[in-house]
Amino acid sequence: MTKRTVITADAATLADLRVLAKSKQRAEAHRALAVIWMLDGIGDAEIAQRLGMAMPTVRMHRIAFARNGVAGLRAKPHVGRPAIKGPAAIAVTERLLRERQDNDPPLTLARIQAAYLAESGQTIDAGHLSVVLRKKGFSWRKPRHTLQERQDVAAVAAGRAGLAELKRRAVAGAIRLLFGDESEVSTHPYLAHTWAPKGFDLKVQAPGQAKRRALLGVRDAVDGELIVEVAKTKRSTDFIRLLERLDAIYGPRASTVPVVLVLDNGPIHKSKLTTKALEERSSWLTPFWLPAYAPELNDIERDWRTLKRLHIANRVLRGEAELEAAVHDAIHAINQARGVHVVELSMAA
Repeated sequence: MTKRTVITADAATLADLRVLAKSKQRAEAHRALAVIWMLDGIGDAEIAQRLGMAMPTVRMHRIAFARNGVAGLRAKPHVGRPAIKGPAAIAVTERLLRERQDNDPPLTLARIQAAYLAESGQTIDAGHLSVVLRKKGFSWRKPRHTLQERQDVAAVAAGRAGLAELKRRAVAGAIRLLFGDESEVSTHPYLAHTWAPKGFDLKVQAPGQAKRRALLGVRDAVDGELIVEVAKTKRSTDFIRLLERLDAIYGPRASTVPVVLVLDNGPIHKSKLTTKALEERSSWLTPFWLPAYAPELNDIERDWRTLKRLHIANRVLRGEAELEAAVHDAIHAINQARGVHVVELSMAA
């Protein structure tokens, strides 16, 4: 039986191994990880299983490190003719990104190929181009919406500072701070990432005609409790029903702690009906108006995302009753996970 090569490493060498293990080049990062685990006393068989390597490959990494140290694990420079198309395609891509305007169409492989052909007179394979782009740190990504250019920076900063002070008072028990907002769910499946075997065709059956429900809710800033009103519409009358729920839970008959309700400037919050309802509760409830186009300041926005991605997503809900029951179960689960009293949901009126 062949004797296993014994390897050791001092503190400096171990530090170099840990740096190499974070390399963007997966192959040399895996080699460094394999050696680190060897030094920790983990067997070759387990290392091979962890990294998806063959046992002889793990032994080769051990021998390479024993002979040449960390240098023996680093990626070797490419031998052969220098790359021509790859660097040129990267230069074309970087130029297209620099010159891109807000109303330009998405930058696709086809558009990069066309620009490369126009500049060089040569073609480049889409698969080759994709590999080259990924190696240089590019990725196929989906942009996200932003409202920052429409924000009043000073107003947002003042709003953030005001909320920080309100949260401090809420933690101290001087007030009860609630974040209010509205969202919407539908029987048309909300799609979210999920684990699945490679190559598995993930499909979720979509209904012929989607049914919708509005969610009007508040989130307690301290314990995270959610109180949600489920309605067929998203109108001032629906918001007032939510306020009536708050009357029973936080009003003067139930508590002596004043309530601050954080709201955006949506039309149902600023309507005549809502304004009158808020004035009627002014003895115990004070609205805190968020600056325009600043949803990131409203803590309940994260709860809507959690509800949809972790509880409603990828599910086939075949009718209004199933949709409402799913929302009910989701709010119940979120509140239970936070260790707070579960408030029952009223069904849509």
